[in-house]
Amino acid sequence: MGYCPTRAIEANYLLGVGAYVLAALIPTAALLSWLEARLSVFAFLRAVPSLVLETVYAIVILALACPIFHVLLGVRWVNRLLSLLTPTHYYRRYHEPDTALEELD
Repeated sequence: MGYCPTRAIEANYLLGVGAYVLAALIPTAALLSWLEARLSVFAFLRAVPSLVLETVYAIVILALACPIFHVLLGVRWVNRLLSLLTPTHYYRRYHEPDTALEELD
């Protein structure tokens, strides 16, 4: 990011927060109860530790959210808004004094 000549690379914290909110929006226990009520095939999930289920759920939600965020960044006003709300848009980018751009390949 610090070596991009056009300053096109930014760290967008809002996308990270949005992905976290999507992954944490529906509690895993509520989702499992809903699935069990609809399909008895999912009854075996009660035996799986909740940490494993929550991790799998978060990975699936993030895998679905990434393409959606990618499409949203293609909308000009959304991209501009997220860019303006990103701290890396305003702050100086650090260059390690002993590292040249050619050395990063």
